[in-house]
Amino acid sequence: TTEIYTLSLHDALPISWTYQNLVINGPGGTFTPTGNVKVGGNFTISTGVFSAAGSTLTFNGVAAQNINTLGQSFSTIIDSNTSSGGITFSSSWTATNLIAAGLPAATTMYFAGNSTYTITNLLLNGSSGKMVVLRSTSTGTYAYFNITSTDTVTFVDVKDNNASANAPVLAADGTSANSGRNV
Repeated sequence: TTEIYTLSLHDALPISWTYQNLVINGPGGTFTPTGNVKVGGNFTISTGVFSAAGSTLTFNGVAAQNINTLGQSFSTIIDSNTSSGGITFSSSWTATNLIAAGLPAATTMYFAGNSTYTITNLLLNGSSGKMVVLRSTSTGTYAYFNITSTDTVTFVDVKDNNASANAPVLAADGTSANSGRNV
């Protein structure tokens, strides 16, 4: 059963379970988590504001997840999805932290081509045979990264990404793979 959790104006978002599919849909509404939020399915912000300052948003699906956030800001985004379909971010966003680390298998994150993702701290730590894979949703089209502070990147496989806007992403420790078209 797929759960669609749709909120209306000025709702507090309960956190006592992992949401299967979470839809934020309330024109003019502000939705504030009362703590950290886990989403096991798709996450869509149709209208309204998801005010997640200080909260962690974890995507822990066991199948492909589609994330559409309409350019909103987040404190911490954690990728815990190790399914073959991975996570697809279909719109730009800003986050203080993007983390994919210590996972039991490889993870793949797809970022919308021609969209910009602004990240203060980037922590992507795969391991041998368990790479963190970053791809554009459109082969040959850049997804843009604006990294504004620190990055820790090991065992990462990247293709079609442009991180030239600010601090360079340092992935030259010999564990990561440049699969082409990266700046």
